[in-house]
Parts: sequence; C-alpha cells; structure tokens
Amino acid sequence: MQKIIIVILLCCFISPGLNAGGVTPEVYGIKFNEIFLCKNASCSEGVKIGGGERLNIADSFFTSHIGTLIDLKRANLGSASYTHIKFNVDTKFLVKAKTGGCYSFPTKVEPGFSEGTSDQSLYGEQLIQLDPDDIECSGCSNITSDSFDYTQALSGTYKKGTGQSIVWNVDATDSVYFEGCTIGPDKPGLDFEVIQ
Repeated sequence: MQKIIIVILLCCFISPGLNAGGVTPEVYGIKFNEIFLCKNASCSEGVKIGGGERLNIADSFFTSHIGTLIDLKRANLGSASYTHIKFNVDTKFLVKAKTGGCYSFPTKVEPGFSEGTSDQSLYGEQLIQLDPDDIECSGCSNITSDSFDYTQALSGTYKKGTGQSIVWNVDATDSVYFEGCTIGPDKPGLDFEVIQ
C-alpha cells in the first residue's frame, strides 16, 4: 500500500514583539466555514466537502468526531482529479490556555493578541478576533476581518472511485503563544494522507 503524505500547516499568525514559546491549549476552537477539494490552485471549480462547525482541535477525542471535517462519500466529485484543498477559516479562535501565572480570560473578545488574566479564578475560554494584519502565510488569500481562505497543494492527487481514501489528524501542539499575559493563537497543523 503506497502512502502519499499531504502535510498542511494551516497558517502562522505573527505579531511583532511576541516571541515567547508556545503552549498546548486545553481548548483550541477553529471554525472552518467551508472546505473544498480543487482541481487546480485557483480553486475556481472547487467542490465543497465540509465545513460549518467550530472544532476543538485540542480535544484528545477529536479523532472520534473527525468525520465532520470532510465528507468524500456524499461530495459531488465526479471523475475529476483533485490537486488542492481550500479552507475558508473564521478569524475568531476560541482558546483556553495557561502558562506560568497567566490564564486565558473568559468571554473576552479582542482583535489580534489579547490580554489574559493572572487571576486563576477567572480562568476560562477566550474568543480572540484575529487582526487581518496578523494573518501571514503563503497560501492565504481573500483576507477580511471575518474570514480568510487558505489553499494548499496536495502532494499527489485524489480521484473518487479509484480505491484511494484520505485520512487526517490535527496537531494543536504549541499552538498558543504567551508574552507575559498577552495571548494569541499560532499555527495549528492539519496532516492529510492520501492512501491508495
């Protein structure tokens, strides 16, 4: 059985002056508004294969719900070969994380990197609105205050009905950064494998 590894590093969020180490959050909620398989890099004729839910990719049980990420069985893929995958990503990230004496602050929404709290009794989930200026990645496009597209080439092609399947996992390791009590999301990873 041949495996074609498709590694997708979703994106990298950078804010000047924030260079502390990353931590693995307890909650890291990302909403993929739409997910498409595409015949080319422009994704002008993409076929929707998922999206619409906020997924906690830090959940150790996420793999048991991973079918909600993409649906290749019911997608209208036809006989075309697909070379790219595109995500439309919501710019609001749900985070629950701590480092040292700093904690995410519940119900607080701020653009870009946000202030946490040193009061552990206030520890909770924080919804961070990403600043479009902090979204930096080579595959990013159509960046607005509400969402952005991320397109990535597959290292191989997928064609329905050829005995191939796509399996995937999500890596939230070190995906939240702290600088003092300033907290922000950083580089979640999606790993895809086309198996044939």
